[in-house]
Amino acid sequence: MAQDQTDRLLALEDRRETAAAFPIEGFDHLDFRTAKLDGFIWNEREEAVSQFDPAGLFTKFKEVDLGYDPANRDLGEIHVYAAKIVPEKVGLAADYGRFLAAEWGPLNFGVQPHTATFGEVMTGRKSEDGQDFTRISVFRRGDELLIIRADGPEAGWGTFGAQVAAFVGSLMFDEDMAEDPVQASFKENNMDVPAVAGRPGAIMVNLPPAWRVLPITSDDANKGVYRFYVDGADEAQNSGAMLFSLKPGRSREVDEESAPELAQVLVGMFLDNVLPDQPREMELMSAGRFSEFDGLVDFNGYYSFKVDFPKLGMPAGTSVFLTVKGGQVAGYAAIAAYPTDMVHRGAALHPTLVEEQLRKGVKSYWERMSESGQ
Repeated sequence: MAQDQTDRLLALEDRRETAAAFPIEGFDHLDFRTAKLDGFIWNEREEAVSQFDPAGLFTKFKEVDLGYDPANRDLGEIHVYAAKIVPEKVGLAADYGRFLAAEWGPLNFGVQPHTATFGEVMTGRKSEDGQDFTRISVFRRGDELLIIRADGPEAGWGTFGAQVAAFVGSLMFDEDMAEDPVQASFKENNMDVPAVAGRPGAIMVNLPPAWRVLPITSDDANKGVYRFYVDGADEAQNSGAMLFSLKPGRSREVDEESAPELAQVLVGMFLDNVLPDQPREMELMSAGRFSEFDGLVDFNGYYSFKVDFPKLGMPAGTSVFLTVKGGQVAGYAAIAAYPTDMVHRGAALHPTLVEEQLRKGVKSYWERMSESGQ
């Protein structure tokens, strides 16, 4: 075991020695090394990026390196960016990629949310010769982002894309970060749920510190339990969530056919409490599920709605996630700005991370119930 660890450390050290080094000045956690690309030259840059300023997501954003093969310049370029984020608006790495792709693309060729702190997006745009591809790779380390943007024409992407894959796939940061300091700042929130077969449980979620519980007691409390949250750091008051668990017997017939109706009822109840006296019109935009819940629950469904508020003069995006097992329902509803422009796309980024935290809490609840035989 000790020898395996020694071999691993020696291999890492050898990789450091043979890789290209990229020190990122002005940032604490982004210095990295990666595979040397044959024929590539790198030009250090110090160019501020201001096109995303309206969204208010970044306190610093700059391009730090530009690389290309001068003998094959038409194959493409690799741009390296560094950014500092506003921690109260932290999002998932892949969602930063989506946000950037809306301006750097905007064609959608796929998203890979590898982890909460590393995600990639393939985007592109039409060109005179067909189309150009852009691969965006985002690494979040605390409140800093390393962004790799690779641009190249479709015709040469087979060769250039392989170089980009080697560059990103071999990337190794000089500093180990055992714990994400942003994630470590999240606070635990517990919601007791109705007893199942005489055994009580709780849904436990870790939320950003600015998210607070609203002192709301639902009129439907006799049918289940609900907890309402709002983002205290959101000056526009666009973001909120509701965690819920409905007592066994409340929804024994919930399935793929009936779940959208229940989702709409739950959105209505949620909005009645967080936005009372606001007329609204709802439209179901999409329906899906999360495969990670297969085998853990009897049914799960995720539903997205566009909600128009005539008095407010602006739409909102709402979503509901339902899980059902043995007649019990657990899940959440959430609201965020509807992504109509850059500002609202930026505002919707943080609530998506909160949704993932809520979903983790629901999954953990069912895992603990399963372990206890429920």
